[in-house]
Amino acid sequence: MWGKRTARGGLGRVAAVGCALALVAGLLASSPPATADPAAPADLLRPDGRWWRDAEGRVVLLHGVNVVKKVAPYIPSPEEFGPADADRIAALGWNTVRLGFIWAGMQPTPGPVDAAYLDRYEDIVNLLGARGIHVLVDAHQDIWNERWGGEGAPDWAVFRTGIRHPTNWALTYFTSSSLGMAYWDFWRNRNGVLDEYVSMWQQVAERFAGNPHVLGYDIMNEPWTSPVWVLPQDRYTVQRMYEKVIPAIRTVDTDHAIFWEPSIPSSQFLHDRMDFPPDPNLALSSHIYCGAAVVLGRVVWPKEACRMLDGANVRHARSYRDRVAGAGWLVTEYGASDLTEGIDDQADLFDREFLGWQYWEWKKWDDPTTGLNSHLVDDDTGPIVLRPKVRVLERSFARRVAGVPSRHVFNADTGAFRLTYTPDAGSAAPTEIWLPLEQHYPAGYDVDVSGGTWSVSGVDPHVLLVTAEAGAAEVDVEVRSPQPAPTS
Repeated sequence: MWGKRTARGGLGRVAAVGCALALVAGLLASSPPATADPAAPADLLRPDGRWWRDAEGRVVLLHGVNVVKKVAPYIPSPEEFGPADADRIAALGWNTVRLGFIWAGMQPTPGPVDAAYLDRYEDIVNLLGARGIHVLVDAHQDIWNERWGGEGAPDWAVFRTGIRHPTNWALTYFTSSSLGMAYWDFWRNRNGVLDEYVSMWQQVAERFAGNPHVLGYDIMNEPWTSPVWVLPQDRYTVQRMYEKVIPAIRTVDTDHAIFWEPSIPSSQFLHDRMDFPPDPNLALSSHIYCGAAVVLGRVVWPKEACRMLDGANVRHARSYRDRVAGAGWLVTEYGASDLTEGIDDQADLFDREFLGWQYWEWKKWDDPTTGLNSHLVDDDTGPIVLRPKVRVLERSFARRVAGVPSRHVFNADTGAFRLTYTPDAGSAAPTEIWLPLEQHYPAGYDVDVSGGTWSVSGVDPHVLLVTAEAGAAEVDVEVRSPQPAPTS
């Protein structure tokens, strides 16, 4: 049995142990890691300022991972990413994936996109969506093209000779003037390459218009501006892309969110302003990495420095997001290391902000532009073996809240979880809390609820369902690992 489970309501503490829970325990003992409810595929979500909301108006918190293959053919094969991967992601309780495509793979020649490439990409979207996982369609690039040791633009869209930094790919941004000029060629639409990028995105969006599994479109990963990188230039460079891409997508898809990323300097410290075409369905894509840990090669976590820097990065991103009325927000990259303490620290910060995240990354696939230990799965094609950092990534969290959350905290060392929210009296749908039973509650768990009642989902024992009592001004939920019985 999964231990003692209790509920606290207005009339005091009530024990809740019985044959139903014994049945749940039996199912858990005999079943493989749980997958998402197969009858509940991913539904369309919309940004609502600080929150993401589902069709019932519940606030949705997203936890998940990046799946990006950066080397040719720029898309994982069915052997490299298949049902077993999707099942394992769902079994972690995760409900989002940022699925990267590479421009060079999607549009290897000017004009129509590669139909076979887009078909394979769509297969992965639907594979994940059938398991309740919301997919962010991500046009991924790093340092533009293989000529500089990266990936992204096809060769036909590049007009410069690449010069790489000899030891560190990221330093190429700051040391290669030819790389800066290659981005500048794109921003000023040399030979129509920006127009081709817009056409590519329009074709992709047309394919996914109406697909409820899609969370939205991330227009370009970590854009760079020009050779004079120290100057804030987003409004003269990156903004040109958004001014063309957003209206083009809206001609074929008016429902899905469009995510924007500022340039790398603006996302971290320069804070240049961009103005967007009026659109009620925009969202900020943020990457939160501790600069101090990156400088140290992600082998040491300077705790106090990183807590200060991460807090500043979140405040910076929030102020950037607040410039666009009603815009949503998601941390689309963080982690990228085996520094468990740092991953946990950042996840704690995101919990306090009720801010969703997508860890970087699921598998490495010879990734040329990331650190050695970024991946969560050790083998690219064999059995799915998760690295030890999964302990802090697999977390209790409120996946859907029928109200407005005011507190959301989890302790990966003790399993203690707490959610406080103001219930929405007009919502008939329950609050859903994911509990990683095998990882954090192997001996069971205790539940205290004030202002509401709770039950275990009849479909998935990892899901706790909470319903507010009539007239309750606040609902408070606590989950704990059971305390050992005192010895005599």
